[in-house]
Amino acid sequence: MTAPITKNACAERELDAGNETQISTTEKDSAVTVPTISTSAEVFATLDVGAGANTNAISRVVGATPSGGQTLVTLARYDCRDDDGSADAPRWYIEFSAANSNPAELHPSEIPALIDTLTEMHRAWLYLDPENFS
Repeated sequence: MTAPITKNACAERELDAGNETQISTTEKDSAVTVPTISTSAEVFATLDVGAGANTNAISRVVGATPSGGQTLVTLARYDCRDDDGSADAPRWYIEFSAANSNPAELHPSEIPALIDTLTEMHRAWLYLDPENFS
């Protein structure tokens, strides 16, 4: 999986998702694909003071054709150490970027596919973020 380049205030590096695990849910009788990614603690152990890292959990291209518009949608987590070395709380986010050399745009007919992609990412985030279990 190719990770997009992102920009954040701290020095950063990209961590790519590894293996994926299928988890069945009762919501709409569908299965959620939950990627296997490094935990925040594992990432913090590799970070220098003032550094940060993005971990891309899921990336999907939405849009049927480049000429009709395509957008790369990514579920990611940002982990960062402050200038004093303490770990900031992990920050989860959805990033929208260009999937090719054209602008990141979608035809309105692609809205259902975008909603499906965002729903998939939301379900995966529910399993990936430990805050959801506290």
